[in-house]
Amino acid sequence: KASGRDKKGLDTYLPYLDAYADASPGGKIYIATDDAAALKALQEKFKSRILYQRDAMRSSYENIPTFKLLEDNKHRSNTEALVEIYAMAKCHYFVHGYSGMAEAVVYLQYPELHVNSINIDDEMVPTPAEFRRMITSGKKPSR
Repeated sequence: KASGRDKKGLDTYLPYLDAYADASPGGKIYIATDDAAALKALQEKFKSRILYQRDAMRSSYENIPTFKLLEDNKHRSNTEALVEIYAMAKCHYFVHGYSGMAEAVVYLQYPELHVNSINIDDEMVPTPAEFRRMITSGKKPSR
């Protein structure tokens, strides 16, 4: 990731996705990822609950970000990023890491996503069990 941030693997996100799926039966899960393998794994696990940008460029190669794959097509890269930001801003809950895109999402859907987001890069990140309680109670866990 940019700025020296660690890239979190799917195993970091899965407990939160499982908590959401358990707390919100039938709820949809929007996935914004550059990783084709991660998207495929999530589709296999959560089936028709998964929503995603269908024609977006996804990398099949580890450590090659899509903006590098699309460096000759900045318009497509920027358009895909904006579509992802606006789609994520329509969600009621948001699990993310530190990124400029995540910040844009939270600000577009303020105050709901300011309260209902989980930043897995935050040192005070709630546990998946706390996230599940947040969903079922409608309140953000105190930490």
